[in-house]
Amino acid sequence: MTVSFKFQNAVNAPEFERRGNEWNPHVHWVVPTHDEIESGFVQKLLDEYSEHVEAFFITSVFDDQTLSVELQFRDDEIGERCHKEYMQGFGKGGVVALARKAMQKKATKRLYKDRMYRLPDGEMFLYYALWDSHGNLVGKVAAANDRLENRIVHRSVLEQCECIPKGEEPWTIA
Repeated sequence: MTVSFKFQNAVNAPEFERRGNEWNPHVHWVVPTHDEIESGFVQKLLDEYSEHVEAFFITSVFDDQTLSVELQFRDDEIGERCHKEYMQGFGKGGVVALARKAMQKKATKRLYKDRMYRLPDGEMFLYYALWDSHGNLVGKVAAANDRLENRIVHRSVLEQCECIPKGEEPWTIA
């Protein structure tokens, strides 16, 4: 899922400081855009509070699938309310926490470590470890120049994929 930013009358942080203002963001979020639950929750907050944003700074971190989002609001009280709502969404009983808990119950297919799976786009994915407790798995994929690179895939995607029989993998890790 992509996260869209539609700020009315807001400027980016460098321009904000050039105008003589002090950059002191109220919220700082790290948003994995490949996580539909979290990015959907953040998009809801952005839609709700976008008209109150005075300045913003958004940049890509780690990879192109993770964004660092910093927002400064015109009113401190609104900034605190937005931050509180964000934190409640991840807390016990919050929207994100409940959605992730429900998603964990959907895991029905057993996935085997050190096995290769064919992703929906046809790419081969060698699953080798659990990335976090939210169902994200890490594995290797073939990149350009015959190199392997790490990729994070949610287990729900891998459950739908074909498992390549042992001995028939097109490549292995030595």
